[in-house]
Amino acid sequence: MFMTYSASDNKISIDESSRNDYRLRIENKFVRKFIKRFDKEADRENISDLSREFCEELIDTEILSWDEIRYRYCGRHMTELKFSQHFQIYEILLADIIELIPTQQQEKDLRELESQKSEKYLFATAEEILSLGIKTTTGKLSEDIADHTIKILQEMEGKLEQSPSCYKVYTTSLKEHKSRFSTQHS
Repeated sequence: MFMTYSASDNKISIDESSRNDYRLRIENKFVRKFIKRFDKEADRENISDLSREFCEELIDTEILSWDEIRYRYCGRHMTELKFSQHFQIYEILLADIIELIPTQQQEKDLRELESQKSEKYLFATAEEILSLGIKTTTGKLSEDIADHTIKILQEMEGKLEQSPSCYKVYTTSLKEHKSRFSTQHS
């Protein structure tokens, strides 16, 4: 059994959508045990059903209105233990990377979104992601793409940690989540 002292991370405020996210401080000597437990935790989102995360980001915000998604698990990105300039603590970041496999209609929806300008989302090329959104040619020198976004690029797939679930394709219904959301916000 894994028992240790941990404290909530007070660097990012917790709201209803992040309540079940892992964001905590833990003693260094327990980090390896925690990472092993990370995949076994029943209360944590599983790669086989990413409906909560997808709905919070794209359905609940009314960017998309899909009933189902299909995706391929590409692997896990895990950083080295390093000091975070943003939060002034040592951190390890873990992220399971997926690739959306859109239907023809979903591809059409995405192309339509790409043609519109929005403050809610950004379509970016690999070059824009690598430069964190900085455009020296136009004099735009502020970053608007997070530095950890690089992990989603196809070129980075070979650097992901592999597991038996890699390359497996999942289909997840979004209907149940959508109906819960509409009931909560009626």
